[in-house]
Amino acid sequence: MKKKFQIVISLGASAILLSPMLVLADAALIQCGRGDTPCTLADALKTAYGITKFLMRDLAVPLAALGFMAAGIIMLTAGGDTGKRDQAKAIFKNTAIGFAIILAAYLIVNFLFTSLVGDQYKIL
Repeated sequence: MKKKFQIVISLGASAILLSPMLVLADAALIQCGRGDTPCTLADALKTAYGITKFLMRDLAVPLAALGFMAAGIIMLTAGGDTGKRDQAKAIFKNTAIGFAIILAAYLIVNFLFTSLVGDQYKIL
């Protein structure tokens, strides 16, 4: 019964967190090369900017939130079970480390964008 409840809660939270992506799904990622407009270096930078923005705002943050939420639910439902408590702590730690790596990668990409192109392509 607990397993089914956890699955239902996880699917519901996933649906709530990922639903904004459905609204943005119709936005074209590549906006050049249609008709008579050829692709330029600026268009390639806009595409890279769009991909990075999507990965940071629309994917990494909700996934990290899901990881923290899952760990919190496991921690709250652990009771006196030290195995589940240790599992929740490991999930917290791994989620924090993964999110820190993603944020470090963002800082590197943002630094490169601003130093190469200027402030017109700030990612966040």
